[in-house]
This record gives sequence, structure tokens and C-alpha cells, in this order.
Amino acid sequence: MLLPGRQAVVSRSSSTAIAPAQFDLRRCQLGETPTRPHAGSARLQLDDDAELRDPAIDRAFVTLTEVLRGADNDYARMLAVRECATALEPTGDHGAIDDLREMGHVAGIADETMAAIVEQGLEIARIGRLPPPAPFTGPTPQATIEAVMYGLRGGLAALNEPANKTLLGRCDKAAIREIGRRVKARGWDNDDVLALAKAWRARQ
Repeated sequence: MLLPGRQAVVSRSSSTAIAPAQFDLRRCQLGETPTRPHAGSARLQLDDDAELRDPAIDRAFVTLTEVLRGADNDYARMLAVRECATALEPTGDHGAIDDLREMGHVAGIADETMAAIVEQGLEIARIGRLPPPAPFTGPTPQATIEAVMYGLRGGLAALNEPANKTLLGRCDKAAIREIGRRVKARGWDNDDVLALAKAWRARQ
């Protein structure tokens, strides 16, 4: 953790900076209290006069560290990574985002999957800045239906995610019926399907 009133400055051979909270993340699986990065990977210096970093970056990595420590399943870990990416996107710090992409081994996620999850988190942040869509007037594209099905793979709790709410708002009645049939085939019960329909009606 950073000392109060001090600023961390990271320098290494590449141009990408590592967020300080990442050092916590690298050791979180071992339950250790991190101090400095491993020798050769980066050099941490304390400089009172350093330019302040966007505090949202540190908050995002610290939150990710805490969630990964308590996560007991793959979905929780992937969701934490995606939310971290969503929090980092508005900062415009490409170095921090690149560091997140490289943390798959720490989060227990394959590199290709990690890259896809981070990109999805970034896209959620971009979607959140778009103006509300115009009222839907045509048949729902199949691509939208497939995007909803992908977003709901985590179960009923996924209905609360902003990206999934936005996608549901782009569905017509025929599309929501198809989605209802398909999630029921996945194992959703009648109450879950009714919750899906309620969430869809709230977006119309």
C-alpha cells in the first residue's frame, strides 16, 4: 500500500507503467502483504513532487485485489476483472489497461480470455456514455439476441448488469420470447424467466 501523502512513480525499460495496486494483486493469492515489486520488473520510487495520478486507477486495482482474494469461482473473478476494466476506461490510461490485460496468471484466467474480458469491460464503459437509444421499431437483429444470451451466461444476477439492461432494451417481443426459451433450456426456472420478462418490460 502507498504511504499517506506520498506518490508512487514506476519506471522500467518499457513505456508502460504498473499501477501500485497491481503489486498487491500479484501477491494476493498467497495472502502476503506486498511491499515492493520483484527486482528487475519495476523500480518504485517515492517522490513528493511527482505528478498526481488519477486516483480512480488505484481504486480500481485495489478493488480488484480485494475481490480476487475472496472470489471462490471463475465467474466472480472474470466479473471483477471486467469491472476493473470498466473503471479504468474513463481514465484514458492505456498503460494501466495494458497492465490489467497482462494479469491473467494472477487472476487464474487464460491470456486470451483475459484480453476478451478486459475489452468487454472497456466496451461497457463506452456504451455507458452513449445517449439513450431511440425507441425500437424493427425486428431484433440476431446478433443482439446472441449478445444477450452471452451476457446472461452468469445466471439471473446478470440481469442487473448495465450492458445487459441496454441490450434487453433493444429487443422486441419475439426476441425476448426466444431468449426466454433458450435460458429455460439452460436450466432457468419459471421464476427466473418471469424476472427476465420483468427486466425487459422495464426497458421498454
